Amino acid sequence: MTLKEARDNYDRRSTKLSDVVRQLNFAGIAVIWLFRTGEKTGGIPYSNCLLWPLGLLICSATFDLFHYAYASLAWGIFHRREEKKLKDDPQRATVEIHAPDAINWPTLFFFWGKTVFTVAAYCFLIAYIAQFLSRAR
Repeated sequence: MTLKEARDNYDRRSTKLSDVVRQLNFAGIAVIWLFRTGEKTGGIPYSNCLLWPLGLLICSATFDLFHYAYASLAWGIFHRREEKKLKDDPQRATVEIHAPDAINWPTLFFFWGKTVFTVAAYCFLIAYIAQFLSRAR
């Protein structure tokens, strides 16, 4: 496996994880909303305890926004700076450029943060539902 193949593998998996996290956020919010407004919820009533998973899902969705907003802004600025350098020195067109490592640190923080928020929210949500399912037996 080459370094490029490893990077491509990471990119595919992280993109998929972002998609799954986003879908789980919407699904979790919908489940909580159904408990809040539904009459037939399988014997699982709404409780203010569900505000914790709801808050975590909203935090995750916010981190999802920040993840992509920051990455777009940072890479756009980086590209523009390099483009300006190219105008000043056209011979740089063949020079390989390197981005600073720190450019991705906030992106990684938001990426893993949204994932952790979603996992935590589902742990709360599953525990809440499980307590009613165990009583139904």
